[in-house]
Amino acid sequence: MSCSEEENINRCKSIAEELEETDIYSYFSENEIYNIEYRVDEKKEFKSVEIMIACGGPNIYIDTDRKEVLLYWWSDEAEYGLSDEVCNSINSYFEDLYNSIE
Repeated sequence: MSCSEEENINRCKSIAEELEETDIYSYFSENEIYNIEYRVDEKKEFKSVEIMIACGGPNIYIDTDRKEVLLYWWSDEAEYGLSDEVCNSINSYFEDLYNSIE
């Protein structure tokens, strides 16, 4: 069962506000991460990341390239913008993780 468009947008907004108010390292160490898609260039240098933070109804992603929290639930979609500061912090966190893999 899906929610109204307003409820979906509010859910994205709530996550965006939490990211603004919380230390990024704490946020990702305390919350479930279901998938990480690293985006790299032809030199395998980190560019951006998409993190799945919820799945199964709805699926919710944080996308630092699009600078948005994205929600998908059946045919419903919603998004809410993220600040450059938050995206830069998220990218720094995940770039460190990515570089530790190599």
